[in-house]
Amino acid sequence: MDRFFRWLWSGIGGSDNNAIAAVGKTLAVFLGLIWIAWKLIKLIIIIIEVIRVSVPNFKNGPYNVQLTSAGPNPKALKKELCRINGYNSLLAKKVIKSAPCIMLRGVTQQDGEDFVTVFGATGATIDIVEGDK
Repeated sequence: MDRFFRWLWSGIGGSDNNAIAAVGKTLAVFLGLIWIAWKLIKLIIIIIEVIRVSVPNFKNGPYNVQLTSAGPNPKALKKELCRINGYNSLLAKKVIKSAPCIMLRGVTQQDGEDFVTVFGATGATIDIVEGDK
């Protein structure tokens, strides 16, 4: 790719014709701008995926798991959220900072109690609440 751009920039093979040299340089600039735009679009897509907050929806039951307080050790809670729920680090931090909030949707009573036990061990205050009908 680098050789191709150098070839274009040199005026399409080092031609002595000024018109061909101008076309080569124009093409090199145009293709370079397209490449930069493509990289920026990919970066924006990655940023949007990281920022987007989506609470896991288990769809198995009528209950939600609610974080009331992160407790004295939010780092341990963040680690458990990433390990068990598959949250990325930024999403886990956002959930912890926005307490009280729903952490999980659509869990059964038994699954909810299991999550309360696991997350409660980190010192967090977790409740099971009925979800939207």
